[in-house]
Amino acid sequence: MWRSWPKLLAVIVVLGLVIGGQVTAAPPAAPTLAGPANGAQVTIPLTISWSAAGDTTGIGGYNWEVGLSSDFASVIERNPKLLVGAGTTSDIVSGLPNGTYFWRVQAVSRDLEPGAWSSPRSFILTGAGAGVPGTATLNPPQDAIRFHSWETITFTWNAVPGAVDYILQESTDPTFPTDTRVRQINIPGPTERISFNPSIQGSFKARVIAVSADGLMGTPSNPVDFSVLDSNPFPAPPTLQGPASGAALQLPLTLSWTHVPNHQDLGYQVQIATSSSFSTIEASYGLTENQRIVPRLTAGTKFWRVRSQHGYIGATEAYTAWSATGTFMVLATPLRMGAVTFPATKFSGGEARGSLDLTGPAPDGGAIVTLTTSHPELLPELPDFREVVAGETSREVLVAPTGFPNSLRGMRVGFVTTPTTVTVTATYNGTSASTTITLLPPRLNDTPLQLAPLQMTGGAESIGIVDLEVGCFAGFCDGLAPPGGFAMSLASSSPAATVPATFTLLE
Repeated sequence: MWRSWPKLLAVIVVLGLVIGGQVTAAPPAAPTLAGPANGAQVTIPLTISWSAAGDTTGIGGYNWEVGLSSDFASVIERNPKLLVGAGTTSDIVSGLPNGTYFWRVQAVSRDLEPGAWSSPRSFILTGAGAGVPGTATLNPPQDAIRFHSWETITFTWNAVPGAVDYILQESTDPTFPTDTRVRQINIPGPTERISFNPSIQGSFKARVIAVSADGLMGTPSNPVDFSVLDSNPFPAPPTLQGPASGAALQLPLTLSWTHVPNHQDLGYQVQIATSSSFSTIEASYGLTENQRIVPRLTAGTKFWRVRSQHGYIGATEAYTAWSATGTFMVLATPLRMGAVTFPATKFSGGEARGSLDLTGPAPDGGAIVTLTTSHPELLPELPDFREVVAGETSREVLVAPTGFPNSLRGMRVGFVTTPTTVTVTATYNGTSASTTITLLPPRLNDTPLQLAPLQMTGGAESIGIVDLEVGCFAGFCDGLAPPGGFAMSLASSSPAATVPATFTLLE
């Protein structure tokens, strides 16, 4: 047995070589940098070039880096993906602020084995040349500069001529190294809303970069400071505005309060209670706007308060303190129309799902609520009436084509060419409540054209998908082409990719 072991081991080793079968080639040699010359003064867009590294048959592509020092301890920019092909010996660098930089190139083998980096060179960036968009001016975050995890932060900047989209970057390092920055790309317009998960905290700087149709980046904007920390303070709580303290009111009634800086969507929490201790909550709402129509409450004295959410601390919602407590009295009155609710805006052709609220339960036999509108031609499916069944306080407004259950469809609105405000009025027992819907004309969404695939060889075809702007409310979405279709023009930035001059999205 012991005599056969060396033979068995030899067989295993041989089998391993045969089964593995791959002989790893030596890493590629370091390329030689060609241009620009060492220490040259340049502008963006900057073309960097190098000579092929040794035997090109084994080279799969190249990487490059730009740093602030010759040891590349801080890499400011690099190619986002491998420059495929042994014959690819140049690339374009843009999107850098003025300053002195160092750059180097590395070859990568066909089996993705990285070679040695070239000797570095430096260049001095003095400004922007032709072909790149201008420089944006970034505004401080709207309403606040100190935030918490998952708190929505809104950045805005001016539109830049020649820009088709923008990149927003955030970093705890003012030089924005690639390994420390967070970024949002393909932003279509001069605004972006972001938030940070709890693992990303600190004091940040933000900047925005305009991007041309050719993918060239302009000079970065001014940096703007902000922070995301669990320890950040909260804004002052809302101040109650109405009704006046102690007012005697009949339903429906309206509560209002001051806006809190950087209040979150659905972040206002409103409580109405029957005691000042708020031990018994009669009504509670999560709201985005700083007012609420209250359609129903029991008669008597009520206490109310508001606070505002600002992200999370850990897994716990982070709120301001509660506002001061307000009081009002609800008068006992006959059953009245409380409220009619629809989305504030809808795109043409979309579906609108609404609700009717009485100030209390409907009587035996139900309550018939009539519905009227200022623009019947734009709400052709609005019913003349809806019944709130006995014992219920509300009813949805849904209209469905024959054969479709109500749960699948809402009321479809008409088409407009300019924003048009439509009033809907609900009436019961001689009392009325109204709301408005602003109908918007169809329009392309922020990223209207999607291509698949994005990379093609010559002569291949790519399929494009065009989307209209879509708005959703309670699960109902809109954004349809009008009768006759939605016509649009198409253009390409390069003769290498041809597109039809016009395209019509059918109704």
